[in-house]
Parts: sequence; C-alpha cells; structure tokens
Amino acid sequence: MAVTMEKFSVPTFRVATEKNLQEKTITDKDRKYIVRTLATILISYVPHPTMGDCGVAAKALVAKYPFLADTVGKPHFSWMKFISTRCSNVNRGNSVEPQPKKMKLDRIAKHDYPQVSPCDDVSYERNMDRMAKELGKTKPNHDVLVDLMQQTFPNRREWVISEGHHVSVICDKFPLLKSPGHIGKEFEMVVEQPGCQVKFKEAWLSQWTPGILKIAKADGIKVTDEDEPEGIDELPEEFLTQAAFRALVKLIVPPRKVKVSMPLERLLLSVKKGTPYEEIRPPTSHPVIVILRDIDDASQDRFYIMIEQEMLHDTPDFTHALFILLAVHYVFNLEYDTHVQEPLLFLQEFVAGIKDSSLKHSAFFSSVTSRITRQL
Repeated sequence: MAVTMEKFSVPTFRVATEKNLQEKTITDKDRKYIVRTLATILISYVPHPTMGDCGVAAKALVAKYPFLADTVGKPHFSWMKFISTRCSNVNRGNSVEPQPKKMKLDRIAKHDYPQVSPCDDVSYERNMDRMAKELGKTKPNHDVLVDLMQQTFPNRREWVISEGHHVSVICDKFPLLKSPGHIGKEFEMVVEQPGCQVKFKEAWLSQWTPGILKIAKADGIKVTDEDEPEGIDELPEEFLTQAAFRALVKLIVPPRKVKVSMPLERLLLSVKKGTPYEEIRPPTSHPVIVILRDIDDASQDRFYIMIEQEMLHDTPDFTHALFILLAVHYVFNLEYDTHVQEPLLFLQEFVAGIKDSSLKHSAFFSSVTSRITRQL
C-alpha cells in the first residue's frame, strides 16, 4: 500500500537537530539523522518503500522546512534519493555493496593539486551566497558561475578531501558538480592541466580507438551488441569509440578478475530510454556510465554517469562520458573499483597522460598496454 501525504507526518527530531532546523542551518550529521529517521518511519508503513513513497516523505520534509529544498530541479529530489537509498540499505542488510573508498591521503599528496590557500570564511560564505543566488535565477550567468567555482575551489577541495563526504552530499552543496561541463573544469583545476578535456577526446578517437580495435580484431574479440552493425569496420564513429572501450575492458582486465566479477557491467550499464530512474540499478556504487538506448535511433542515445545512485547530467557523447568517468574519481576523491581498475588506469595514464608513481602495475597490465602502444 502506497504512503500518502495525508498519512505521513514529519516527526519532531532530536533537540540539537530541531534547534538547527529552526536556525536554518543543518550539519551533515543532522542530514544523515533526518534521512535515517524518515526512512525508519516509512518502513514502518510499508516494508519496501517505493521511490514514490520516499517522494512523499521528502515532499513533507521540504514543505515543513522550505530552506531544505534543492536549488535546482525538483525541490525534494535529493532528499527522496537519500531516503530511498537508506531504505534499500536497511532492507538489504549487510549484503549492500560498500560505498567507494576515498583516495588515500598519501596518494593525494603525490598528485599535483594546486597549492592555493583557501580564502577566509567570510569571503567563502559570501561567494557561496552569490552562487546560490545566481543558480536561483531563471537564466543563470554561466561566466559568473565559472568564476565563483574557481574562487571557491581551494575551500571546496579542502572540504572534499578532509571530510570524506558521499557524492550526494557534495552535489547537494555544489549542484554545479552534477554538470559534466563543470566536472571537467573542476578536474582540470585538480590536476592542473587546462584543456585536458579536448586532448583526451582527440587522443582517444585518433590514437587509442584504432589501436585497440586492431588488437580486438586480431584476437577475435566481439565488441558489438546485438543491436549494432556486424563487424568492426562498419561501425560509425560513435559506435567505434564504444566498441574500443568494450574491447579495452576485455583485453586489460586480468582473467582471474573476470571469473569472479562482471567487469564490463561494472563500467557500462545499458538500459532502454524511458526506464524509470528507480529501476536503473548498477551492480556497484562506484562510477558507472549509464547508456539510455533509443531503440529506434541510436544517434539519440544519451550518456550519463551514476555514482552511489546519484545520476549526473547527461554528456554529449560516449567519449565525453569516458572522460567524465575518469574525472569524477578525482573531483569526488574516489579510489578506483578494484574489480575494474585496469581500464581506468589506462584512461588515466595513457589517454589523459596523468602519471602516478605510487601505483605499481602488474605484468599482465604492462603486457597489454605494450601491445596497444605498439599499434600507434
């Protein structure tokens, strides 16, 4: 039985949280407590709440405390997802896959992060207020937002690294980080490589895609879906880049890992366009490219990145989705999924040109990458 607004009532929370709600300033601890409380109440109504049920709870919360509303999109959307995730975790018990690990501090230190000091708290809060006001406009000024994201970058970077927040919390505080365009700019600031988005795309399409497909063809590796044209040579560019990545995964993930996991499914999830959001469930909470397939016109396929059940905005094409797949690990400070770290390391080191001396490669990885580079 579905939960309705008439049935659901937001409770009085613990004293500290109620005080912060009245003052319109809640902490991450308050946020998690609110989600846990609402999820518990929902499950008492229905053992397995649907996304619609979670939406009822989220709407009731935002109606009671309007300042909790999202600044972009539906006012209750992020709360609905938080509550849904909590309900799913409770119902799955200990079987739920752990959240992606955060980058180790010693590894972070070895990346060339910008040595820019955070601005003072007053300036930071003033810039955050300006950003919120700009986002609240019917037509936000893109240049103003880019400038404010640059000004707040040092403080944001320090907060992301030191606090270890979930992606949903980061996106809630900085909604622009759901946009691939801003993720790309953030990534360029993190690694101090302006223009690396363009270089990544050029390198993947002109160098690595042909080289990988040559080896795939020689090895008899099938890289097309049943809905795609037969034969690698017949594929248009958009399919070629997808075929190359599928081949890369099959080539570079060690056989011992393939036996215990589904490497391709942990990086690419293909669903039909129109599939309800709540039904899009990757087999991992790590970053995944979600392809919304148009069964009538493949040129209308849409590409998204999903992390911890957080769906980022769509990317213009698959190659850009690959770039964002790599970038979000840096922007949100995430370790690679150990089941599929080899393809991601290839994108990082060979396509993006970001070297990391702290990482040791297996003989298998070195052998495959050597084969590929010889095709250039």
